[in-house]
Amino acid sequence: MDQLFTNLALGFATAGTVDNLFYCFVGVLLGTLIGVLPGIGPLATIAMLLPATYKMTDPTSALIMLAGIYYGAQYGGSTTAILVNLPGESSSVVTTLDGYQMARRGRAGAALSIAALGSFFAGTVATFLIAAFAPPLAEVAFKFGPAEYFSLMVLGLIAAGVLANGSIWKALAMVVLGLLRDRKGQLWVDTAVSGLHRLIGMNAKGQARFERVSVSQGVAGRPFGANLHEDARGRIWSQQFVYDPTQAELRELRAADGALFGTAWFRAHTRLADGSLLFAGSRGLLRVEPDRYEPSTDRPPIRVTDLRVEGKPYRPERLSDGLKLAPGTRSFSVYYAALDFGDPQRLRYRHRLLGYETDWTLADATQRSASYGLLPPGNYTLEVEATNRSGVWSPERLSVPVTVQPAWWQRGFVQALLSLGLWLSLWGLLHLRTRHLRRREQELQALVDTRTAELREA
Repeated sequence: MDQLFTNLALGFATAGTVDNLFYCFVGVLLGTLIGVLPGIGPLATIAMLLPATYKMTDPTSALIMLAGIYYGAQYGGSTTAILVNLPGESSSVVTTLDGYQMARRGRAGAALSIAALGSFFAGTVATFLIAAFAPPLAEVAFKFGPAEYFSLMVLGLIAAGVLANGSIWKALAMVVLGLLRDRKGQLWVDTAVSGLHRLIGMNAKGQARFERVSVSQGVAGRPFGANLHEDARGRIWSQQFVYDPTQAELRELRAADGALFGTAWFRAHTRLADGSLLFAGSRGLLRVEPDRYEPSTDRPPIRVTDLRVEGKPYRPERLSDGLKLAPGTRSFSVYYAALDFGDPQRLRYRHRLLGYETDWTLADATQRSASYGLLPPGNYTLEVEATNRSGVWSPERLSVPVTVQPAWWQRGFVQALLSLGLWLSLWGLLHLRTRHLRRREQELQALVDTRTAELREA
């Protein structure tokens, strides 16, 4: 929960600057003006106005402007729905039910205000709910096991049968895309719901038990390729993937591997006498020589592409000196890239900030950055690693020193002086209090002696 509030505070501090508020206003204004046009939704509006952000040097401001364009276009679509009963896009259809009727009664202003307030309230609440419940929802997703995945498969089979237009048996048959029996007698099944499966046996009730290969390899929701073949090494091939059962490794075939033949055609494949595989596609034939295929052994180095402090470019004299952040710096970002240009979209990255965390943070090719904020003063080291296009982690590692300089009151000798001053103050107060009590004791003793003497004289 503390991390949630810290991240929200960092986000509000970044978005609340004068420049970002200005870009947000411009985005909302442009989005509303374009979104009013019927038939142009938020996505089309962003596509039209996206070039307006190309010249912006700060990506944070550009994203804030695009967010403003999206929300402005979303609200603009409700304007025509209320005034002329013509929704700007599909999500504004419901607004016509009550909004247009209010406009006909002369309450168009109230309808527009209600739409604006409702949109603002719903967007704000939804944003906070997503920020609050994203971590527990992710934990629930990671807890999905065989029972849950089996339930999803059953749901897909039922949906295929219920939504079928015509023969139900034909619809169910289309769920299974490919079958293969290998040299060991094992049955391999490819489905459109969860990809490649391997039959591993029967349970006590005589029911088949399958190993979900694609799901276990993180490739769910798409078929393996339907056109299944086995090579001399026991690997399972299609025009899209190759799976090695001995290594339990599944690799996708992309353009960098030579698999560039257009859209693949199901059940248009064969095996030649020399062991080569042929797959047909919309742009020709793909010939695969399985014996010559090996994962890439490249070791791409990693380089820093950009440094930003408080969202602004940062240029150190020497990168080996790292980042030296002034006291009070709220955030910094390091952008990086691995120099593997064969298929850069397949690269995977991970980073961590030693001295602050020990676990790695994973990222794909679209999120090649590490951002941190509100760090305590000290010395840190940002470490970044990357894979090659075959998914093998490279031993090359990028290390960037990060120094967060303390404010004057955070320095060691200042804190020592403050501690000494506090201790002396407490000692002084205690000493004064002791002197006061002793003086009071002496006064009371003198008064007692005086009264005792008076009683003796009497």
